Amino acid sequence: MATSVVAPRTASTSSAAGRSFFQAIPKHVNLRLLTAIAAPGVTHLHYEVVR
Repeated sequence: MATSVVAPRTASTSSAAGRSFFQAIPKHVNLRLLTAIAAPGVTHLHYEVVR
């Protein structure tokens, strides 16, 4: 069974734009990027949890 996670990336003036949302996820949890949809000022990322 797959679970979708939406993680928006925020605009930033630094060279490393955005925020890391998945630093606290344990190493045994694997995520697969399903889609990346760009819009003005934001990128919507949809992930699947791989078991």
